[in-house]
Amino acid sequence: MLIGVDARELEGKPHGVGRVVSNILSQWAADGGGHRFILYFRNQIPSLDFLRQPHFETKLTRAPGPLDRGRIWEQAVLPLQIKKDRVDVLLSPCYTIPLFAHCPAVVMIYDISFQTRPETYPFLNGMLWRWLARWSVRLARKVIVCSDFTAGEILSNYGQRHKHKLSRAYLGIEEKFKPDHNEESKNRLASRFGIAAPFFLFVGTLFERRNVPLIVRAFRKLTLKHPGCLLVVVGSNTQEFGGETARLKNLLRKCQIEDKVMHFDYLPEDDLQAFLRSAVGLVYPSTYEGFGLPMVEAMASGTPAVISSAPTLTEVSDGAAYVVDPLTEDALCSAMTVLLEDPRVRDEFVRRGLERAQKLDWGQTASAVLSAIEEVSAIKP
Repeated sequence: MLIGVDARELEGKPHGVGRVVSNILSQWAADGGGHRFILYFRNQIPSLDFLRQPHFETKLTRAPGPLDRGRIWEQAVLPLQIKKDRVDVLLSPCYTIPLFAHCPAVVMIYDISFQTRPETYPFLNGMLWRWLARWSVRLARKVIVCSDFTAGEILSNYGQRHKHKLSRAYLGIEEKFKPDHNEESKNRLASRFGIAAPFFLFVGTLFERRNVPLIVRAFRKLTLKHPGCLLVVVGSNTQEFGGETARLKNLLRKCQIEDKVMHFDYLPEDDLQAFLRSAVGLVYPSTYEGFGLPMVEAMASGTPAVISSAPTLTEVSDGAAYVVDPLTEDALCSAMTVLLEDPRVRDEFVRRGLERAQKLDWGQTASAVLSAIEEVSAIKP
């Protein structure tokens, strides 16, 4: 079978979906089930070792000026190329499919925040997302989700008639996310960033729903008792969700804790792993998620995660994270204080987190996605 993959999320610095695509393709590079793959790129083909497999073909599908934009490229350029290549099944790993693709399509949808929380999206952008996602669910032969919660939201918003299309595949954790048993990560942070004090960590795109201002206010209260503690925020916000980075900087000035908070838009993998292994805890009080990769990567690194009671986070963590409910400034500060002051509680969440992380494997994710594609290929139109 010839499988086409919209792989443009690998271009640049992969975040979120790009990391999902990278890990799935890495697994298929080792074992593609006897299938051939064409990976389609829009601007550049990245230099990644796993792309050099004989059963992988990479194609740069450029478009003239007005068509060289993400969704326009997906809807107008990609369908022509996959038809020319006679692709059997297309995998669209970023929420939407080309609506006029000549072949069956499998779509991966991680959440539908654009549908359930439209106020958090710019008007025209959100309207386009909602329209494309609704039609993608209707037209795709399979819809792969990464949590039962997202499956339920799709059925509630797009109709129970799509239930037979849904397939759940939990995301995995890369092997590089593991505990540090020899203080190497702490030494790295001390030498590269001058960090020797205990710190809490947030990792993720700065969406409003992730409550970074709440983290900052809770942390300010924490510093009244523990003035030597630090907060590290890793993440920025995309152009379409502009404003959160500026709001963060203004809040730090207002709270007068600029000297206690380090903010990085992006960190290289080695540095990010060092921060995840060395933090007192990851603070991730998001009120809406499709899965929560930073949470499980922290747990795999031997760092407890402090989360909200958001359905997906509690589903995926499965009792292995410190849940703050109700989600208030005082309650979040209290949770951070407990992890900082009580090693027995922290050690227990470390143990639970490591046990949970062992059950989340990219090999299983890639196998589930490939099985869904094979199932679609076997369905007669």
